[in-house]
Amino acid sequence: AGTVGLMLLPILGVPKFTEEIRAGAIDLGIAIQLTNILRDVGQDVALGRIYLPQEDLARFDVDEVDILALRRTPAYCELIRFEVDRARQFLQSARLTVPALPQFSQLVVLAIIQFMGALLDELLARDCDNLSGKVKVGTLQKATCILSAGVEWVRLRLGM
Repeated sequence: AGTVGLMLLPILGVPKFTEEIRAGAIDLGIAIQLTNILRDVGQDVALGRIYLPQEDLARFDVDEVDILALRRTPAYCELIRFEVDRARQFLQSARLTVPALPQFSQLVVLAIIQFMGALLDELLARDCDNLSGKVKVGTLQKATCILSAGVEWVRLRLGM
């Protein structure tokens, strides 16, 4: 999953990078992948697939049979909250490396982080229901993500 973040670096204008930037890119890639997995559980189940980490299913005693039957059990909700927290930790780690990126790519990364966070917020607002359909954010939420990223970028530039 971290490979996704590393693949973004040349696109973001970072052909050569420090270990700090590499670690942040890997964390961003993991956060993106985990958030997308959480967003798409219901669609994946419709195809007979479960991409949630097996070790976490076992840790929270979540049975794949329940997921395939679209049963949102208390254990499943615990698992989803855990994965949301994990994704947020990766997003926060990635955010810490934004100042080390070229100035022109910082806003893009901040927007990605904001958008991934909004998807995670929406999943929790739906009481962890990602089984009945894809978790989405609306146009207004997307615009808010871009505005929030812009404000964060300006503050970063101003050293605030």
